[in-house]
Order: sequence, then structure tokens, then C-alpha cells
Amino acid sequence: MIVCSADVIRAAVFYQYPYVNNLCRPWVCVIFFSSIRQNLKSVLYDFKDSLIVLASIFIYICYFSAIGYFILEGTFQGYSDFDTYGDTFY
Repeated sequence: MIVCSADVIRAAVFYQYPYVNNLCRPWVCVIFFSSIRQNLKSVLYDFKDSLIVLASIFIYICYFSAIGYFILEGTFQGYSDFDTYGDTFY
């Protein structure tokens, strides 16, 4: 609070933008409001669960792309459509 107040006073006296105050504002809100902290924890837990789902989708795509690449690599369609392993993703 003291740092933010000093920055606002300095900005008012020297007609400058209060950079420090604006950078500290989100942290001050998180520190002083417990409901914001609880919501932030909830978002972080949800994000962790979402990463598991996204990783599962990515592994699924990689697995079936590899299967398609190795099954079709010896055929004419494999030569024309799947030049590299990266082409099988699309």
C-alpha cells in the first residue's frame, strides 16, 4: 500500500503515468479479497484438469496419425498424400 501510494503521489507531482501502481493493482486485489483468491484457485484447478483433457486429445491425434502414416507409407496414396509424418496430422 505504501509503495502504491508513493507512486501515485510521485505521478501527480511530476505529471507522469503511475506504472508501479498499475502493476501492483492486481496483486493488491488478490491479497486483500479472499473471494478473488478462492476464484483464482478454482480457475487454476480447472486449468490443470483441462490440460489433462488437451493432452489426451493430442496423444490421440498423434497415435492415429502415426498408425495412418505407417499403414499407408508403402502405398501410392501414402506417397502422394503423406510425404512426411507431419503431413499426416492434416
